[in-house]
Amino acid sequence: MSDNEIPAVEPAEDKLVDEVVQRLLDRADASGAALLGDGGLLTEVTRAVLERALDAEMTDHLGSGALPGYGHSRGGADERDRARRSRGRAT
Repeated sequence: MSDNEIPAVEPAEDKLVDEVVQRLLDRADASGAALLGDGGLLTEVTRAVLERALDAEMTDHLGSGALPGYGHSRGGADERDRARRSRGRAT
């Protein structure tokens, strides 16, 4: 890791991560849930982490203050789209 990189987890948070992992493993063990494979604990946790990370990155990249349908909000129109619509041409 270079000097300007931020660690993924701060040392003080290591204990919290360990506790969360242990709780998930205990719950999976108690319920008989699979750890790997389709619908397994690791698959579901990985999916949830990736979806939340992607959502956070998209919000950071596109901005959260844009109004729906305006500017660079997700699924919104940009100036070219609005200009085409005002001239009667579909995008």
